[in-house]
Amino acid sequence: MNKADYERNENEDIKSYLTRAARIYASIVDNGLRKEGNAFLIECSEGELQEFKNYVFEIILPIVRKVVECESKRLTLSKSIQEILFSRVCELMVSDFGKFNSAYEVTGEMYSFECFIKSRIKGCIRASIAEEQGLTVNRSRQIYTITKIRSAIAFDNQMEEENVSVEMIYRRLEQESEEQKKRPISKKLLIELLDHLNGVAYISELEEQGIQIAGKEEKQQFELEKETKQILDEIFSNMTSLDYYILIKEYGLLGEEIRKQEMDQFVKTERFFSLMDEDNNIRSEQDLVKVVYNKKSKIKKILKSINGKVDMSDLEGGLEDYLYMKKQEYCIP
Repeated sequence: MNKADYERNENEDIKSYLTRAARIYASIVDNGLRKEGNAFLIECSEGELQEFKNYVFEIILPIVRKVVECESKRLTLSKSIQEILFSRVCELMVSDFGKFNSAYEVTGEMYSFECFIKSRIKGCIRASIAEEQGLTVNRSRQIYTITKIRSAIAFDNQMEEENVSVEMIYRRLEQESEEQKKRPISKKLLIELLDHLNGVAYISELEEQGIQIAGKEEKQQFELEKETKQILDEIFSNMTSLDYYILIKEYGLLGEEIRKQEMDQFVKTERFFSLMDEDNNIRSEQDLVKVVYNKKSKIKKILKSINGKVDMSDLEGGLEDYLYMKKQEYCIP
């Protein structure tokens, strides 16, 4: 594929060009990546594909930024939510750009790219607010997946998102999981996540009216199955409070700054020393950095032992909820 095949013509307006580019994008990215062996089904090298995507997204991203800023002002979203939202919409455009004005050849109707983004942004807004409210990384990803699927179902069926049923979402989740050869999340967890999204939607409606929500919870908790919790309690029975502290750090539940903290700095913190004093397996003269790495090795073995003892589809994201519970139990700030 030559650059001349996808470059914008001198007299071509943005709407017409992006409609044409979307057809090329769909034929290459959506269909071309289904390979036979290592060859694309159409003539396009990896390098040419990347050049094409870079060219198109240089045009798309300023439009995405403008729409995100407008929607953020309309909903009085904070700067941090706005940046999360921008990242999510960009990610959505990578997967969905090929659908822009896809019905044009049949209907003859052509919509602006701004309208295309706005028709899909609602789920991204909800997921961005959820992430800002302190959901764990896995929960945030799950909510983003659900909102994306719900938006796609609504778009495909020309219906409001609120009318998309749990069954419709779960069937699509099962289809995608089968294609990706991985377990879907359980229906119970899907319902809990949707309930949370409904709460987030309510909050966003209040914020749209200029009402600020005070005292937001640090993190939304999801109830673990009693049997699952008992199994996890047994698996982690040999963990000390310091072991939990190290694992909680790795999961980002102590904050991003501590998660990224170098180990030689982490072992000098006041909280580390107080938990170390409670750990009878550590001698004061030991190299503390080496102690942490040995403990991380021990933790990895424990985590590996979970598979087979717990239904991993029910546990997805649930381990973070379990660790958050332990964080509260040990009064870890």
